[in-house]
Amino acid sequence: MHESWMKEYKERAIIGGAERTICGIETLPTYKCNNCGYTLRSAPQGFFKLPSDVYYNFKCEKCRNIISVCSRDISHMDYVDYCPVCEDSQSFAFWNPIEGHCPKCNGKMEEQISVSVHN
Repeated sequence: MHESWMKEYKERAIIGGAERTICGIETLPTYKCNNCGYTLRSAPQGFFKLPSDVYYNFKCEKCRNIISVCSRDISHMDYVDYCPVCEDSQSFAFWNPIEGHCPKCNGKMEEQISVSVHN
């Protein structure tokens, strides 16, 4: 039972912010690290809603990734979350792009302003 749930959990988790999702990302701002250029899309509060579920961002200090986990998986794990990439739970904590720093180099994340051109 645990192994099948773990496989589903890993498939549902979004690595590196909402960049890889199709639905709903047009409303999410892009954040970029001023130091190394790492980018991701996320709501400033550290969570975002997709048609399938609400996703919460976590930073894994061990593998240095931002992972977005859906709310039903968080409740299934009794709120003791662990990274679906490296399976560590000691260094896995809630993260948002405003207060949090870059997972790769610890630089400051800044919202990118998109410019639209009208003809």
